[in-house]
Amino acid sequence: SGAMGLVLNKTYFRDYAKSQLPASGGVTGEVSEVSRITVDRIQISDLVFENETANMVDLSHIENRRGLKVLGLLGLDNLRNFEVIINLNSEVLQLYPVDKKGQRLSGEANIFHSDYLQEIEFIGGIVFVKVIIAGKILRFCMDSAAETNALGKDVPKAVMESFSVTRTSLLKGAGSQTREVLFGNFTDFRIGDISLLPMTAVLSNLDYLSTAYDLHLDGILGFDFFAKGMIRLNFVSKEMALQLYQTEVK
Repeated sequence: SGAMGLVLNKTYFRDYAKSQLPASGGVTGEVSEVSRITVDRIQISDLVFENETANMVDLSHIENRRGLKVLGLLGLDNLRNFEVIINLNSEVLQLYPVDKKGQRLSGEANIFHSDYLQEIEFIGGIVFVKVIIAGKILRFCMDSAAETNALGKDVPKAVMESFSVTRTSLLKGAGSQTREVLFGNFTDFRIGDISLLPMTAVLSNLDYLSTAYDLHLDGILGFDFFAKGMIRLNFVSKEMALQLYQTEVK
């Protein structure tokens, strides 16, 4: 969910006719050598996309690190007409087509029991939500491919005081660059009135992402956030709902 649209690994699609684009931005800085291609047809299960424009970058460093083949990234802009449910515990992604009001077209009952519901910003194929740390309301983007959360270095002092550094770590993003960052724990991390502790993050400069998204960004919600519960995203009604895996809501 951190990709604006379809991204393909140029290792497998280098023979397509392509046009060169200016360098893009990622969490570790500039993502160089970005090109664009048009794909006639992509099918994922029963979901079919035709005449899709895709950005093409080198994702080999992700493949090498994880030891698996990565053809590309399916961006949320491709799913703007769906209600999306992400369930990491069950390793399931559910997609429900919705109408212009955000209601499911299938007529299937929505049995998602949310512990928290928030209005989201859906800008350029990226989801932005509000997080509360040390009483400050911050703007975080959601990135289901991020292995950890990230906190920007320019957040208010009170927020930084709620972040306890424990060690250094190496950070890799969509680009091939590696950056040494500080890793730590939050002493306060909430959405609405729900505490999501324990919660970890890396401390990183997010200027490149803020430039790429064309709006100020305070942080990124990655795996630690998605591991807290089932996430329901409806891009038409502009809602994000969270159903905690734990039975007790703090």
